[in-house]
Amino acid sequence: MFITSTCSEEILKLINLLEDKKFTEPYDIPVRLVKLSKNIICTCLADIWNNCMQNGVFPDKLKLAKVIPIFESGTKDIASNYRPISILSHFSKIFKKQIHKSLVSFLDTNNIITKHQFGFRSGLSTFLAINQLHNYILRPNDSGQYTCGNFVDLKKAFDTVNHKILLDKLNHYGIRGLALDFFTSYLKNRQHFVFSNGVQSDKMQITCGVPQGSTLGPVLFFFVY
Repeated sequence: MFITSTCSEEILKLINLLEDKKFTEPYDIPVRLVKLSKNIICTCLADIWNNCMQNGVFPDKLKLAKVIPIFESGTKDIASNYRPISILSHFSKIFKKQIHKSLVSFLDTNNIITKHQFGFRSGLSTFLAINQLHNYILRPNDSGQYTCGNFVDLKKAFDTVNHKILLDKLNHYGIRGLALDFFTSYLKNRQHFVFSNGVQSDKMQITCGVPQGSTLGPVLFFFVY
């Protein structure tokens, strides 16, 4: 696999796609500021990305995640009643879209992802998955047979991914050399902190799981499960 280089024009397009979210990113840089300065910073960002590709590294400053706990239901003093939202740097999102494009192209070209994987894939949806399951159940039912199902739900699934297993799987499927160096760097030295009610926690090291808050996380999750 080869991770493609980029140019300032492509970075400009990705900046224009950034959305102004309710919560600010880890470095409190407004989306509006990024978009106002896009014509100045796009060339620098393209150079940084291309340099990262040539050396197989992902910048440590872009590995920081800001976690916002969102209350769902039950008692407010129980941590499990909150859903953590991971917010990444704007520049991290821009670079991850570049990786995502190369990785998905590699997977599709080599038919690595099963045709039965519907979630997080372009042109497919959970509706199509339900439709396929519905037809699968009806066919034997029409001929007097029975259908049995075994359903598994992984709690906090994205957080359970072992980095060594993931990197071994990437290597097995042909992601080697600089590309594997890049993903190794991408997973190492990741940190996050919790921000709630105006208070920020200390930064903590992330030792497992795929980074959330971007389109790249689900694709990496495919390799392990």
